[in-house]
Amino acid sequence: MKSPRLYTSDPSVSEPLLKLKGEILEQNDPLLNTVLNVDPFGLDILIGDDKDEYTVRLKNVTSQKLDLRLVSNDPNYVSVNLPREIKPGEIKNIIVKLVNKEANENSGFEKSFTFEASDSAKTRFTIPVAYHQEASHASNQPMESNLGTQLEPSGLQTKSGNTINIIDAGNHGADAAKQ
Repeated sequence: MKSPRLYTSDPSVSEPLLKLKGEILEQNDPLLNTVLNVDPFGLDILIGDDKDEYTVRLKNVTSQKLDLRLVSNDPNYVSVNLPREIKPGEIKNIIVKLVNKEANENSGFEKSFTFEASDSAKTRFTIPVAYHQEASHASNQPMESNLGTQLEPSGLQTKSGNTINIIDAGNHGADAAKQ
């Protein structure tokens, strides 16, 4: 997983505050699958799982051939075998392997990899990879990271009727504002 860090050399700022807002797209939201269907959209791997590799399925939902390029990855944790191209309507797999699983069995990790498609928008997909002891959250509870960042319902919805959640992060317990 990626996380922001805030640094400043301004002596008048004693406790910087950072607010992040984002839209969470539900599984079947049409905005989620504009170029590629990705399934699953993230890997949640329990420590002790004896599989050697994990598969992320891609389906090209455009009418053009897409070239795929790995943009970001931490090769010390995750090995990613990304197909170079995918034709219209074609289904291909990304093969993901955990690197040196034994060294991470005590602490686990949360990483991600990002790849880019060659469509006109150069759409990027960031796939989270979590390797941990047990499920990190219950599906009916707000998701909370180990840093206290929580997703909260905003009362807003997308055009397709899905709930928009707000990420509220800060050291003053600041509330996310609706816009």
